[in-house]
Amino acid sequence: MIKEIFLGKKPSDFHINAVVRAFIISEIFLWSSWNAIIPIFAIFAATKIPGGNTEIAASSFSAYLIVRVIFELISGKYLSKSNDAQKFAMSILGIVLVA
Repeated sequence: MIKEIFLGKKPSDFHINAVVRAFIISEIFLWSSWNAIIPIFAIFAATKIPGGNTEIAASSFSAYLIVRVIFELISGKYLSKSNDAQKFAMSILGIVLVA
């Protein structure tokens, strides 16, 4: 069903609300820059901590990403079956936890 919707169409054929498009673009820049800076910061922090090295920084960042992916898959499965109020509440909770 989804295949028929997207198959053979150009990206310019799809129309997106301007506010949604701006939000998606800003999120791309925000998370791309954040995920580019964190490993660099971890390497600098690891050299300042006694006994720290880049292997520890890399393995801890990899562990963070693995846990994040697993949590996103589980929460996505749960939220797909919930109503809009629960989705909104979980979105607020996620924003608070990230902040």
